[in-house]
Amino acid sequence: MKAEDSIAAGGHMHVAGVGRSGTEELFMLVDETGRSVGTAPRRLCHGNPRMLHAVVHAMVFNRRGRVLLQKRAPSKDVQPGKWDTSVGGHMRPGETPDSAVQREMEEELGAKPDSIVPAYSYLWESEIETEFVRTYAALCEGPFRFDPGEIVEGRFWNVAEIEANLGKGVFTPNFEVEFRKMKEWLGGHGCPFASGYAAISAGSAAAMLNEWHSAAPAKLSPHPPLRGETNASCEDPSRRPSAGEKPGESTCG
Repeated sequence: MKAEDSIAAGGHMHVAGVGRSGTEELFMLVDETGRSVGTAPRRLCHGNPRMLHAVVHAMVFNRRGRVLLQKRAPSKDVQPGKWDTSVGGHMRPGETPDSAVQREMEEELGAKPDSIVPAYSYLWESEIETEFVRTYAALCEGPFRFDPGEIVEGRFWNVAEIEANLGKGVFTPNFEVEFRKMKEWLGGHGCPFASGYAAISAGSAAAMLNEWHSAAPAKLSPHPPLRGETNASCEDPSRRPSAGEKPGESTCG
């Protein structure tokens, strides 16, 4: 049976597609503001750039300001064998960005962040797909337990190493864009872990900023909220956690 489009109650679109296994991973379809508008199976989203779907990324830093990169498994259907953003994955239907990035970090790295802060969002378009990406900055030094189905290697890189390898086919095109966006964001916000969530020492904060010192000051938009979510205080990564909020957790979308 061919995939069919149907509009459900509330204006949500659900694209049906059943593989030979009888089940298939569903992605969350969104509009250009990040609002959920329906679902579609993976195989259709990874072949139709018109199906905008939700993704979460995390750039994972250590206390020296170096960023963890993962080398994608050769079995991956997109950019196999390339070095990529620390964590990246698709949001599941009904999932919030905060819960999705925590889940993806545990699944891919086998670790929980000491601190995690929402940073910015953007649209990523390729010949294969179009994604609405929400990126977080996370603090974690491991130990890591990489998912062998996703990652063949992982290590921390310094900024100079990354810049020396840009444009040489070492990284995914998406990571090269992500790297520049994170430099801009850090330039406008300073060290996101210096206070509020999981405070690090002044020396560690200074080391992180020194590592990324060439970042040009900029202020990017915070994540737009999905339906039913708010993003109050997302622009202030140094805010104190609200009552009932655990350190390292964000109530922002």
